[in-house]
Amino acid sequence: MSLFVLALLASAAPECKRAVAQPDLNACAAAAYSTADAALNRQWALTLKAVRKDDELGERVERLRTAQRAWVTFRDAHCDSAYYSGIGASLDYTLNIHCRTAVTKERTRQLAELAREH
Repeated sequence: MSLFVLALLASAAPECKRAVAQPDLNACAAAAYSTADAALNRQWALTLKAVRKDDELGERVERLRTAQRAWVTFRDAHCDSAYYSGIGASLDYTLNIHCRTAVTKERTRQLAELAREH
């Protein structure tokens, strides 16, 4: 799903604690994912900065970038395999986005830990 669509859904998100209709649940899931993705991007910048300080040759930074690219591929493939939303079922879409949110939060935690180690 494009970031533009996620941003549109997030901006139109209803009161999520009371959401029961599938479109509202989808919008809430998209808003939660957007928040998690923004937190990941902030942590990525902090982690990259921390790793860069200890990396005179640039090898660790390149390995971190390679790992992050592989992680994005993994996250998307994992959630798509667990909750395939291509058949158009709204619940599958919601579960797919919840999966991406959970995996993204975990990766953010991992990056924060890595930054603390440097």
